[in-house]
Amino acid sequence: MAIDGAYERSPLHVATRWLEDRHQLLLLLYSLCYFACVCVHAKWRPLWYDEFFTYYLSKLTPAELSMALAGGVDLTPPLLHLLTKLGRAVVGDNNISTRWTAIAGFWIASLCVFSYTRRRTSALFGFIALSGMFVTFAYKFAYEARSYGLMLGFTGLALVCWQREGERTSIRGWWTLGTAVSLLGLVASHLYGLFVVAVFAGAEVIRQVRLRSFHLPMLVALLCSVIPLVLLHQQIASARAYSANFWARADWAAFVGTYHLFLTSGIVAVLVAALGTTLMAQLLPGEGEGQDQNRLPLEEIALPLGLTLLPVAQIVAARLVTGAYVARYAISATVGITLLFAFFTAVVTARRQAMGLVVLLCFAGWTGLQLLASLSKLRMPVDAVAVPEMLREALAEGPPVVITDGAQYLQLHHYHPEFATRIYSLVDIDFPGAYGESDTTERTTAGLARWTRLNTAKYADFVAGHRTFLVFYQAGGEGKSWILSKLADDRRDLRLRKALSGMFLYEVGPPPRGASSDLLP
Repeated sequence: MAIDGAYERSPLHVATRWLEDRHQLLLLLYSLCYFACVCVHAKWRPLWYDEFFTYYLSKLTPAELSMALAGGVDLTPPLLHLLTKLGRAVVGDNNISTRWTAIAGFWIASLCVFSYTRRRTSALFGFIALSGMFVTFAYKFAYEARSYGLMLGFTGLALVCWQREGERTSIRGWWTLGTAVSLLGLVASHLYGLFVVAVFAGAEVIRQVRLRSFHLPMLVALLCSVIPLVLLHQQIASARAYSANFWARADWAAFVGTYHLFLTSGIVAVLVAALGTTLMAQLLPGEGEGQDQNRLPLEEIALPLGLTLLPVAQIVAARLVTGAYVARYAISATVGITLLFAFFTAVVTARRQAMGLVVLLCFAGWTGLQLLASLSKLRMPVDAVAVPEMLREALAEGPPVVITDGAQYLQLHHYHPEFATRIYSLVDIDFPGAYGESDTTERTTAGLARWTRLNTAKYADFVAGHRTFLVFYQAGGEGKSWILSKLADDRRDLRLRKALSGMFLYEVGPPPRGASSDLLP
């Protein structure tokens, strides 16, 4: 399409051409800023419960790791742990090396959504897609030592390779191979990556039907992604034991909850962008015919749409099979959401590039404000994981202290080693279900304890071996209230020593004669 002379000389056209001509330099600057921010987050944010499994398991030898995963210690495939082990060998044992896979995965995903969008539109909308990754909830997983960053990275790589493969260039075979490796890595990062593979398979069928051509190599590439399912059959079998009493159950309301989680952080940016573009549409006339844009093939819209609907597919599958569902398992949906928004913006602003610039500025500005706000709240992990005063006083005494919150126990054990030998975590898969609680934490923590030096003991063994001890319970966290209930049912002398701001310290002694336990919170 032609561009009229007035528009070609306008500041808006100059700005969009500047983005296009210097997009490589801008991507470099973006990368430098990204690594600066994400490494600060990764270094200062304390490890949380799930991340400790990555931390400890990545220290095992490959043979020990295989046995641990086969025993059901972690539901995540071994690729995450092996890559984390590699990072630790290169840069040492620290938070950044523990989280480097997530850091790299999100960065790769952001560059890939830029490339996928720019291929069919322009750099302007590519940058809108890139910034959209920060507007969604996805950035939270850029510094988390779990497999979700890897999932984003492999999803992005598969997007670009699959798109290029469809262009039938002289190196088509290499793009096919890249698609196969990316999807294989995706499933090897998380078993729920298989849902993403299904989306790619559907888009590939649409492409082959549209082109009326059968391309066997790509179908083989898609089939190769199931290889991890065969290799990890023991781990999958162990995971079935978790489904009956999993901590997160699938229900139809999870549809709303998942999209709310993914999109709430950026709703302000979207609303401001919508208001800004509406005003620009009223104030500025159309800009001629706009810039040339490649026609977007049907399958390249179907693919991000399918990714966007991943939570729907996973919830339906969970309802029919396992009953277990966690929103972050569908993290690749954020890639689809950002791509659809970028393409939608490209269509709406086809003749008013100023509107696209407004969207980009709103997204970039909101991202910057959010990052600055989060960075300003960071503290050193040892300070962030503070030891409550009542607990500190209890640890200065003789009896051991049972920490009912598994995540709190792991953080205290890791960041306050001076108390490591004085605190305990009790686990027992027989009791939580009887008290209406999930046994997921019990199973995983008990399995992890066999490969670490954690002070973890079965409830019955610990109670039999300690005549008196203390129990620290914090309401509102992930504390195992079943421990207190079980102690009361066992008629142990359970006395409330101190309570403050939702924290409770109990003293436990032998069963009293004719006395009842204090009321539990």
